[in-house]
Amino acid sequence: MWALDDQAILAKSVDAYNKDHPDSKITLRLFANDDYKQKLRVAFGADQAPDIFFSWGGGALDDYVKAGKADALTDAQVDLLRLLRLHGRPQPRPGRHR
Repeated sequence: MWALDDQAILAKSVDAYNKDHPDSKITLRLFANDDYKQKLRVAFGADQAPDIFFSWGGGALDDYVKAGKADALTDAQVDLLRLLRLHGRPQPRPGRHR
């Protein structure tokens, strides 16, 4: 999971998830805002984007969706969002098209 460094509160939620789901661990990586945007672009371009990531609506996220590099969340990911107390409509995640 990639997110901005101002979202460090996610660490507690990820730790709780990992404790409850020992067979499907999440690794949280936090980045500064400008570094994050660049790292996402590079990762998507190299087909190495994270499975779960924070993004802003529109802009680059829209481009990732249109390019087929992001798709709907799985049920497990929706459960994780509930655990993280993120409400509302699920956001796309990188697709794995191999």
